Amino acid sequence: MVILKNIKAIIFDLDGVLVSTDILHKDTLIRAVYDIALIDTSSYPGISAKSMLSTKQKLKVIQGYYGFCDDTYEKILLQKDKLFFNGVKNLVVDENVIQCLTYIKSLKIKTAIASNSRHANIDRILDITDLRKYINVVVSADDVPNRKPAPDILFETYRRLVL
Repeated sequence: MVILKNIKAIIFDLDGVLVSTDILHKDTLIRAVYDIALIDTSSYPGISAKSMLSTKQKLKVIQGYYGFCDDTYEKILLQKDKLFFNGVKNLVVDENVIQCLTYIKSLKIKTAIASNSRHANIDRILDITDLRKYINVVVSADDVPNRKPAPDILFETYRRLVL
């Protein structure tokens, strides 16, 4: 395909692009808040599957609204991580994603993930879904001072791709 002839690398987001984890993130946060604080946030408008806020940012908003203490905040985060890690076991990658990544790899185009997710979540997803074999570079929000939409993560990904 001529269009890809001069492309040296492609940078992907992970959540919502290579894998559909947006609903899992939302549902596990709602469940964790209920498990720890006994608060039903399922109809709370601040928890959207498509929100650009991180889990921590969403939880800070919820904490401000419902007024629970920092200790409860930390317990909810731990519970959310546990629930998310368990839920990831059931992730299935769309066959179109696999075909696309296979084709890109056959063209010797480098691939990278630039994700606002933490490395622990990215690594678990890549291992469970077997996507790691298609990816040359992984950059997480853990690696940069400012999360997306700030460009830091893209600059760092470009630097690590060594093009």
